[in-house]
Amino acid sequence: MRSPSWSSSAVLAVLLFAGAAPVGCAAHARGNDDEAPKSNGLSEEQLAEYNRLSERAQRLGEKTTWNGVERIFLQMEEAGFPLNQTDYLLGAEAARDRGDMKNVRDRLLQAMRLSPDLATGRSLAEIQGNYGAVVLVAKNAEETLRPAVRPFQPDRGKAIDYAASVLLEEGKFDGLLPVGTYTFGDRTFDVAAGTEPVEIDLNKK
Repeated sequence: MRSPSWSSSAVLAVLLFAGAAPVGCAAHARGNDDEAPKSNGLSEEQLAEYNRLSERAQRLGEKTTWNGVERIFLQMEEAGFPLNQTDYLLGAEAARDRGDMKNVRDRLLQAMRLSPDLATGRSLAEIQGNYGAVVLVAKNAEETLRPAVRPFQPDRGKAIDYAASVLLEEGKFDGLLPVGTYTFGDRTFDVAAGTEPVEIDLNKK
C-alpha cells in the first residue's frame, strides 16, 4: 500500500489535533523560543544537568545511536525536565528505530504543541492514516502475532516486529500496528486507521 499524499488541509487537521496553531499563526511567531533551555523553577544544578543530557542526546542522534538517545530521553522525562521540541523529535526518532509507533506519535504530538511545523505534521498524518490501535493479551509465548501480508515499508515491518517482541516478553501489547489483517493465536483480526482500538485477550473466549 502506498503512503497517501497529504494535502495542506490534512496537515492542518493534524496541527489542530495537536492543539497547536498552524504555521504562520501567533503561536508559531515565538520563533525558536522552544529551543532555549527553560528554567521553569529548576535550580542551576538541575538546569546544567538538563543541558548536559540534552546536548548528549543530540550528539548521539547525529551518530544514529538511537538506543542511547532513548535512554537519555527517559532520564530527562523521569527527572521532570521541561523538554523542548528537539528533545521530543529525537525521542520520536529513537522510538521509530525500534518500531514503537505509539511513542513516535505521542512524542511528535508534544513537539507539535511546542512549535508546529509541516514536516512533523506530515509525519503525524502518515501515522494516523496508516496505523491503528490494538490491545493484545497472550495466554502463552506460543501465541504469536503474524501479518497476513508483511508490509514492504521498513517502519511498518519494524512496528510488527516490535509488537511481537513485546508480546513475547511481557504477554501484552498496547500500541499501534500498520493497517492490515493479522493472526494472533487462533484469532484473525483487521487493523484500520482512525477506529477504536482492536482488543483481543486470548484468556477470554
